Amino acid sequence: AAIELGRRVTDYHTEREHIGSPTDVYQLLKGELTGLKQEVLYALYLDLKMNLIAAKKIYIGSLNQSLIHPREVFKYAVKHSAYQLILVHNHPSGDPAPSEEDIAITKKFIEIGELMQIRVVDHVVVGDGRYVSITEEMRRKRQNKRPHR
Repeated sequence: AAIELGRRVTDYHTEREHIGSPTDVYQLLKGELTGLKQEVLYALYLDLKMNLIAAKKIYIGSLNQSLIHPREVFKYAVKHSAYQLILVHNHPSGDPAPSEEDIAITKKFIEIGELMQIRVVDHVVVGDGRYVSITEEMRRKRQNKRPHR
């Protein structure tokens, strides 16, 4: 019964916790994602004001594009009437540096979200005591590629 209660609390938050930054995401899920032997993907479903509607564990295993099905992520977004979402996963190595695969998955989900009118705000990678926001990394790289005037 205690395990089931813990699962329900993790899967469906009833509190309206505000998620305003990647740090908030890390604080919310670091206990769930640190020190695991395999990758776990969560989706955080948010309302218009970035308040948490629900957190759902989507996938356990090795993450790659062929295994993560967007329909699983977006079906819960529709179910919870989420306006936007944040993807979160861990790196069992402890190094939160995003892989090329992580970046490709993020871009794919952003595109699908645009089609569905459900904004993908971020994809946060959690390591041992550290985290990286993939959307912040992509933004930083775009800015560095711009020619200086």
